[in-house]
Amino acid sequence: MGNKTITYFDGASLQISTIEEEFMKYIINNVLLNEGIKLIGNHIQVEKVELKHMDVEEGGGRITTKSPIVVYSTFEIEGRKKTYYYNPKEKEFEEILRKNLIKKYMAYFGKEPKDKYFKITPIENLKESIVIYKGTVIKGWNGIFEVNGSPEILKLAYDVGLGAKNSQGFGCFEFI
Repeated sequence: MGNKTITYFDGASLQISTIEEEFMKYIINNVLLNEGIKLIGNHIQVEKVELKHMDVEEGGGRITTKSPIVVYSTFEIEGRKKTYYYNPKEKEFEEILRKNLIKKYMAYFGKEPKDKYFKITPIENLKESIVIYKGTVIKGWNGIFEVNGSPEILKLAYDVGLGAKNSQGFGCFEFI
């Protein structure tokens, strides 16, 4: 099987989410100063930079994934590690997401969130995505979900992503 490639004929967009404002300033300044970016040896001209601040109200709303949400557990069976990827219809999916968000909150802010409430419900267009990243199979889910939770947890989720493997680009979403 040959290498798979993606060709963009009419342009593309890149969404970067971060909780660190200084990191975003660094990215934007470098894009503007260098008149574009270099990606896999190709110079890419940037036409527009848009900065969005998400103020999350009490409750939540519907989201659509921009990249798959990855939720998994690793077990040891007969001396070998086994990774199990959960799907959104399994009860563990929501609980692992909630615990992951609390862990991220504590790591960044150094304290527990006041309100740990988080709920996610799959709505429609659920599609499993299987990605091979640096030789490792990663399974995640795209689709439309209903999320509810405390504003501090939802804001963190928007800024850093839902689930695991966020630094590899997984778990990015937007409110619709």
